[in-house]
Amino acid sequence: RGLEPVLIYARNVVLDSRERFNRGDWVRSTFQLRYEDEGLFFTRNTLYVLLGTGTRQRITLSDLLSLS
Repeated sequence: RGLEPVLIYARNVVLDSRERFNRGDWVRSTFQLRYEDEGLFFTRNTLYVLLGTGTRQRITLSDLLSLS
């Protein structure tokens, strides 16, 4: 399907142009379609613009499912 087993978990939404999330909400993306330098993270349906510093972490499936 062309997707990578990588996703975004963000604790603070700044802006959602589709108005699905409010400012300050958390969000978990679907799997990554591609990533471009400068913080552009693409999924099948959404472009996330990543701001600030973050960390890359490996987690288990059960930990992923508990992020709700």
